[in-house]
Amino acid sequence: LDLVASVGDIELEDATHLRLRAGIVTGEAAVTIGARGQGMVAGDVVNTASRLQAKAQAGQVFVDDTTHDATEAAIKYQDGGAHELKGKPEPVHVWWAEGLAAPVHGLEAPFLGREKELHLLKEAFHDATETRSVRVATVFGVPGVGKSRLRIEFQRYLDSGNNHTPVFIGYPDSPAAGGSPGALPGVMTQILELAASDTADQISSRIDAMLRSRVANDDERGWFTQRVLQLLMPGTAKSFDRAELFNAWRLLFAAAASSRPLVLIFENIAADSSLSAFLQSMTDLAAPILVLSLTRTAVDELQPAPHDHSDRKSTRLNSSHLVIS
Repeated sequence: LDLVASVGDIELEDATHLRLRAGIVTGEAAVTIGARGQGMVAGDVVNTASRLQAKAQAGQVFVDDTTHDATEAAIKYQDGGAHELKGKPEPVHVWWAEGLAAPVHGLEAPFLGREKELHLLKEAFHDATETRSVRVATVFGVPGVGKSRLRIEFQRYLDSGNNHTPVFIGYPDSPAAGGSPGALPGVMTQILELAASDTADQISSRIDAMLRSRVANDDERGWFTQRVLQLLMPGTAKSFDRAELFNAWRLLFAAAASSRPLVLIFENIAADSSLSAFLQSMTDLAAPILVLSLTRTAVDELQPAPHDHSDRKSTRLNSSHLVIS
């Protein structure tokens, strides 16, 4: 549908417009492995789709009954009636796809086989909240095993009921200037609700306001503010010792969690040793924070002891770490 609409917006030099039409049929086809150009896919389903496409008018998307039945919860259709198609002994029922239904339902597969892992994430979150301490959950798995779906289901849980817990996500990135954790600035930017146009003074004011709940002294708060600003705007202040930086960053997260629990989610932190080291430094922080790390490889810095990953559903919980693999 997007493709048909996009092509229709293309205007040629002579002011004419391109138009596209499509036919979609669901079924089995014969695929020639290694074929190039013509002859890659063949069979009745391919021929029928071609006939449907020929019946459609410019800008229309026609589908068969099977496609309609599989997608009617998500797509709005008009009944196009039965059509005689070349090579088909009986008329074929045609549907005209008009657009996405609102709201869209039924597009997602059921959440199966990961209930235990989801339960453990919930336990870790509530443990962090009740004890006002940091818990770290690390989910290991190869691409496609379901890490992202587990995260989505967990976020839905946090959004439901009386939880309404803010979730801040740090996406994989190369380490920032000076070896700082690459994904951390994005998380801090979300927590401080910063805009791309904010100046150093504006960002400093937001940091200062956030830290007031933990640091009453103006001079001391300014000391911490400068070290947080170093992460968000490298080069605006002199370089600081890593221990000082970690201390300031830890304090900002503790201040952000002073009035409500926080959930921090990081994608594939294994390639960022600086981020791993910082997250490790947070484990003794007295603040209700759950750190969820989704990674394709083991991260030694976040593990209290060696762990056998041969069982993808093995689990372990101790005072500061939950490991799911």
